[in-house]
Amino acid sequence: MILDIKIRGDRIFCDTEELASGSEQTVDLRFDMDHAWDGFAGTAVMFRSFGTQYCVPLQGGGCPVPSALLKGTGRLYIGVFGSRDEKIITTGFTSVALFGGASDGNMPDPPEAYVYTRLLDMVSDAVEGARELRLDVESRLADHETECENSENDRRLAESARRDAEMRREEAEEKRRLAEADREAGCVTESYLHSYIDATLGDISAALDELHAYAEAIAEGGVSV
Repeated sequence: MILDIKIRGDRIFCDTEELASGSEQTVDLRFDMDHAWDGFAGTAVMFRSFGTQYCVPLQGGGCPVPSALLKGTGRLYIGVFGSRDEKIITTGFTSVALFGGASDGNMPDPPEAYVYTRLLDMVSDAVEGARELRLDVESRLADHETECENSENDRRLAESARRDAEMRREEAEEKRRLAEADREAGCVTESYLHSYIDATLGDISAALDELHAYAEAIAEGGVSV
């Protein structure tokens, strides 16, 4: 945790108003100093409303807060002085309120056994939920792949039926043209020609009916032809 401290000449300000007590070696001060402090070696001075002052040299523009100053409630006071040759520059003090933290700096007693049991149950439930979710996703993916395969098969069947019907239509049309040519050449009688044309038209109709049946079957399965 970082406490940002601003220093402007001999004035000092802390952006943090409150801090939980009980931290150990995890709270640092970071200083933003103006040009009046250029070339001065800084030292932070910290104390509580009771007890000893702690002087901690600044390194890289900051320093740690001694853990002894973070115990209990009250106020933590922070000031800085700097030295260069025979010169000394100093600030007044700023303060941060300490309120009771979850730890007083000592490790809390281990939880009761039932706490571990509840945690294990929660982890077990989470693992089971993740397993069921994975199986559900895999099942949905498999169903989707099957649907895609079925759709592709239906599409291929429809295309095959269309080509077959088209071929039969062309064959029937060719028969009709040949029959018409025979009639014009006087090779067949009018009645024979009519019966031949009727048979040819029947072939065309059957081909179209077959194609229509394929289209109906595929449409019922949700696949467009």
